[in-house]
Amino acid sequence: MAQEIELKFLIESGSLPMLDSLPVIGKRLRNAPRKHIETTYFDTPKRHIADSGYALRVRKQQGKGKLLSVKQANPTGVGRGEWESPIAGDMPSREELAATPAGAVLGKNGNGSDLAPLYTVAVDRASFLVKQGSAEIEIAVDRGEIKHQDKELPICELELELKTGEPRQLFALARRFIDKAPLRLSFISKGDRGNRLAEGSWGHPVGASTPKLTPEMTAADAFRTICHSCLYDFMLNEPAIADDSDIEGVHRARIAIRRLRAALSLFKPLIADDEYEHIRRELSWLSGLLGAARDLDVMQRETFEPPAEAGAAPMGTNALLTVVARRRGVARDALNKALLGERMRKLLLDLAHWLDHGAWRTAKETDIDHPVLQQARKLLTRQFKKLRKLSRRLAKAGPEERHGIRIAAKKLRYMSEFFDSLVTGRKRRRRFKKYTRALEAIQGALGEIHDGEARGEFLETLVAEVAGSDSANRAAVTAFAAGVFTARERPKEKKLIRKARKAFAKLKDNRRFLKAA
Repeated sequence: MAQEIELKFLIESGSLPMLDSLPVIGKRLRNAPRKHIETTYFDTPKRHIADSGYALRVRKQQGKGKLLSVKQANPTGVGRGEWESPIAGDMPSREELAATPAGAVLGKNGNGSDLAPLYTVAVDRASFLVKQGSAEIEIAVDRGEIKHQDKELPICELELELKTGEPRQLFALARRFIDKAPLRLSFISKGDRGNRLAEGSWGHPVGASTPKLTPEMTAADAFRTICHSCLYDFMLNEPAIADDSDIEGVHRARIAIRRLRAALSLFKPLIADDEYEHIRRELSWLSGLLGAARDLDVMQRETFEPPAEAGAAPMGTNALLTVVARRRGVARDALNKALLGERMRKLLLDLAHWLDHGAWRTAKETDIDHPVLQQARKLLTRQFKKLRKLSRRLAKAGPEERHGIRIAAKKLRYMSEFFDSLVTGRKRRRRFKKYTRALEAIQGALGEIHDGEARGEFLETLVAEVAGSDSANRAAVTAFAAGVFTARERPKEKKLIRKARKAFAKLKDNRRFLKAA
């Protein structure tokens, strides 16, 4: 197995001329040799290869033979394992696959006779080598498309692959580039995009994935795997954010960043270094933009539009609906602009570098290199005790404090679900489900109260902005706002608090489902 270390950046096709002005590249890209590359990806009808975390492909390249490659499909970092060897035919044989992970996968699920081509990636590549300090880095620009039957997905990306030297030199060169051009770091490979194009899910919202943790991992390995899983989910949902007709893209992207922030909070005792607070603040900034867009998505699409479409809006309330739509448009525009902006580009690159090469990775005498099960139990217990302490004030808590308890319960649910793959055995699985369901019940009950309060405050600001001094207009919009609020029903606060307290009573410490190694 070889280790491929690369950074991939997406480029808007209209921004390609800007690459000529980048440091190191200059006119070298224009004069670089070009080659046409066609790569066919293979899998079984049941997607055994992809489901096992690999991509199997055969590449045809001008002037060269055919190359069989098996790569890690969803790597936990900028490096990923790859197995390569030349082959004679257009399709790999059992013997040629035997020494690769794909051979083992097919051995478990049949003899490989049902292996078939799934999609093709055809690109024109310009590439050349550069020096960055003591490192040698290949710069490649790919333009082309992924093809599956009658569907196509365009490709325009810049790849930086470390050939020799230290990874920090790779990041140093990348940082010089993103300061000058709109390059967006992406962990979504051509294989990932091809698989989703073939199954019809590319560009659609996707739910949270479960990090693939193993008992043999250290806490450091688990932390990186969890964070990269959250980043991967966020990047998969990015194409869906721009679709104004589907509000789930923003929702799913927001959850991915919330889970990432929860991971940083959980592991903070082990990974907090000089960069930690900067990363945390930048993720909070991104989360705020996603939150503002999500709240207004819900207000317009789920709170205001249904009664208006049903004819429940009285005369004179068009202005109210217009203001909601305008606010939503402003929030959406701010989010989309930020996602394409320099601050976002730097955040993703800084985060990727910190996860793989931050100071926390080299700190001496730290528990981060101890077994994950041992450390996970300690970290989750610490968070559980915090929540239990907060819960004792629930009956007397005001709106702000109650909201804090809800957030703590939600974060602990995310934190616990990170370790889903480590919870084995029927009894422990059952306890784990009870634990996470209790947290979800707390979150749901307190969330219903919070949503009702937030809706009421939002409606008050809208009425004040739209109604003005015209008493007739004020009466109309006030009546409509009250009708919307009544339609959604003000939550029965006492009943929901009792429900949350009942769920708290069922909540037991994680020691019952997560055993130390």
